[in-house]
Formats: sequence, structure tokens, C-alpha cells
Amino acid sequence: MVLVGATAIATVGVSGLELVQDEAETERDRLEMQTVAHEISSLGEGDRQAVGLEESYERGEGGRLVISVDGQEAYNETMGRLVTDGLVYEGGLVVQDGRAIRQPAVETRERATQITVPRLAGETFSGDLERTGTTAIRVEDPTANVTLTVHSAYAPAWYEAFEDHGDARLVDGETVEVVFEGGNAPRPSTVSSAIAFGESGGVTVGEIDRLWVDSYASSAGAYDGDNRGANATIRSPNELHFAAGGGGTMDLQVERVISGESITPGPWLTEDQVVEYADNVSVPVPTSDVIAAQESTQGAQIGASNLTTLEAGGSYHTDGDLEVRDQTLYLADDTSLFVDGDLTLENATIVADDELQVYVTGDLELGDDVRIETAGNPHRASTVRVFVAGDIQAGEERRGERADPDDISVTGYVHASESTLYMHGEFELYGALAIGDIQNMGSAQTGDLIVHYDEELVAMDVYVQEKAPSMDAVYTRESYYLRFVIPEIDTA
Repeated sequence: MVLVGATAIATVGVSGLELVQDEAETERDRLEMQTVAHEISSLGEGDRQAVGLEESYERGEGGRLVISVDGQEAYNETMGRLVTDGLVYEGGLVVQDGRAIRQPAVETRERATQITVPRLAGETFSGDLERTGTTAIRVEDPTANVTLTVHSAYAPAWYEAFEDHGDARLVDGETVEVVFEGGNAPRPSTVSSAIAFGESGGVTVGEIDRLWVDSYASSAGAYDGDNRGANATIRSPNELHFAAGGGGTMDLQVERVISGESITPGPWLTEDQVVEYADNVSVPVPTSDVIAAQESTQGAQIGASNLTTLEAGGSYHTDGDLEVRDQTLYLADDTSLFVDGDLTLENATIVADDELQVYVTGDLELGDDVRIETAGNPHRASTVRVFVAGDIQAGEERRGERADPDDISVTGYVHASESTLYMHGEFELYGALAIGDIQNMGSAQTGDLIVHYDEELVAMDVYVQEKAPSMDAVYTRESYYLRFVIPEIDTA
């Protein structure tokens, strides 16, 4: 009995040891394949990397990746494959026993989804890797239907990798199809900032004698000073300075002040205001692109002599400059005005009872005693949009004079992201402002900018998406709906 027991224990012990050794070797192989996959994904253009291999790798042609946009084939190549002891690498996918243990990189960022699928070239693999190039396919049409198809012996694992991205289906044992339906591209950005600066140089808001920024909610009534909020943001992709200027004052009832490069806060910011530096600050919609998307000849032609026809609402356009002086216009219905030139307002009041859109291809000149407001509640900013491709002159130039500043009050969203706002007088805005730069051109008594941000704008699109350029290019020149990146990796 002792001999039989000893023999049994010895036999089981050897089997258990072999099992442990097999598991250790499997784990070692898995980690080695994961290391190879990581090195492939981290290679930059022209980079080389040597990976120490303990097992031999079989180099094969691999599955085929096909990308089609609206039925037109945009890419069709084999991905290459590495195989060792039951482990497979193919296009960023690592498969063990038929299951995906590592998946291709799929990153969804602010405006797009990027899918990275490395392609292996070369006939053998001895541990050396080199990234020799990159194929990138951008889909810039948000209405396009995009299909990614993988033909592979490991189709079930590919389906597992993509089942949470797009409309994935396992066609058969060797084919996976992922459909990205058109119309899923990001919508135009909303008006989420009280002041959003454009792509021009660093902005020095301290040059303004007085900057006042706060917020209110027009759904609760007109702004009256007692219903002030703190949900306003100032945003600039470039340097933002608050410290310059000659003795100016500043009242910032803001939630955040954000700059993409650097912030000089100055003495006017209080400790409870959040000042942020961000690596990437979104740039406002290029105004010229928005205006270019509109029909310049839509509706009836209009001039200074027949402005009263505007009061009935509708679409109108000019074939040159337009001046509105000493008039009060009550717009009873939805109104769209396209000014193919400069728009000058002086001693003028415009009251909009419904939606109002104004497109100006030239400059917007605001003289003394100018008011734009909405009927009933005068500060419903979401109903008025003003787009200006040229510059904005706020107030009249008064060199050496110390007269009272011009009275300019505008309700609405003023968008001039590629322009300069020249401050000759006080400019009070109930809504929001997208501007390239601001300069005070008057004396210290005439450089006041007051922005009351209407919190109802946070959900309003920057522009009406009726004739927007493809892929919403009007709010970013680098925008895309989908991007496929295929790094070319030489394994020889």
C-alpha cells in the first residue's frame, strides 16, 4: 500500500508540474504577443523597434480589410498576420483560442471616430519592426454611409471587437460587416460661451477700459441686473491677457476663463473664478464659411428706400451697402436679411417678434442710439443671429473728446469669428459674442464692453443647418466624420 501510494503521488505530481509549466508557457507567449502588438501600435513614422522573441512566429498574408464610402471602394488590402502557438495578431487584433484578447484602437473624440488597423508587410518576422508609412482615409461627408468589411478566418473575433461600434454583423464564419450610417456626424457646435475668440493672435482684453461679463436666463424674463448668474465662459484658443491696459476695470461673473496657450490673469480676477489652461480649445465657426453657405440672392431685393417691407417678415437681400438711419422697424414674422456689403445702423431700433437672421459680407457699423431687441421679452437672444464677415465698428470715432459714449444695445448672438471689434463706444450685448480680436479705439471713457450671456443659448446651434457645407466644415476646417488610419509595418 505504501508503494502504491507513493507511486500515485509521484504520478500526479509530475502531471501537475507539467500543467503548471504549460500554463506558464502559454502566459509567456500571450505576454510576448501583447508586447509585439503594443510595439506595433506605438511605432511612429520611420521608427524601428527590435522585440526579443522566445518563440518562432509564422508570417502570413492575413485577412482582408475593405472600406467603402457610399458603395465606392476606398481601400482593399490584406492586413498581414503573425501566428505562434495558438496566438494570432492581425490588424491590431490579438486572438487566443478564437477569442479577442486585444482589439484594434477605436477612439471617439469631440468630432470624429478614428479606427486604426495596422498592416504588416514583409515575408518573415524575426523580431524587427519598422513603420514605413501610413494610409489615412477621411470621410468628410456626414451623410455618407460607410462600410468596413473584414474577410478573415477570425471573423467571430473581429465581430467581437466591433460589435460596440457602428452596426456590426457577422455575415458568415469568415466575414464581418460594420456599417456607419450617414447622419451621425456631430451637429454644429452650440453657443456655449459668452465670449469665444477666433484664430487670430493673442487677445488682450485689458485694453478695454471696462469688461463686464455675466449671465441670465431669458426664459425667466429680461435681464434687469437682479437676476444675474455666473454661468458664462470666456474662451480663447490663443494667449489671453487680462493684465494690460491703463487702469481699466473688470467685472467677470464667469464660470470659467479658458485659454489654449497661456493666461495672464491680472489683478481683476477673484479667487473663486476658475482660470484654466487647455491644450485644445475649439475655434468658433469661420464666419465666411457660414455666409458662403447662404443664398446671396434669396428673397426680394431691398434698399434703404423700401425698408418698411421688412416689417412683414420674409427673406430679403441687397446688392450692395445698406444704411438704416433714424428708423424703427417692427419685424412681425421670421426674417432673413442678406447684406452684400456694409451694414450701417444709426439712431435705429429693430424689434424682432420672431426669428431674425442677418448676414453681412462687409463691415457692421453701429453708430449712436442703436437697439436690437425682441418683442415682449426684449432679451430673448436665441431668436436673433447676426453673422459678420468684415469688422465691427462699435460707436463713432471721437478723437480728443470726452462726450458721453454712444448707446449701443444688441440682443442676440453676434458671430464675427474672423473679425476685429473696434470699440469707439460702449457696447452692451444680451446674448453671446464670437470674435477674432477686440481693440479699444477711443478714450478711457468709451471702451466698455458688456456681455450678458443668455444661458438659453447653451443648447442653440451656432448656425441653421440648411445649406451647410459637407461635414459641417463651417465649424472646423480640420473636421471629419470618420477616419481610418492604416500604419504600414515592415516585419522583415
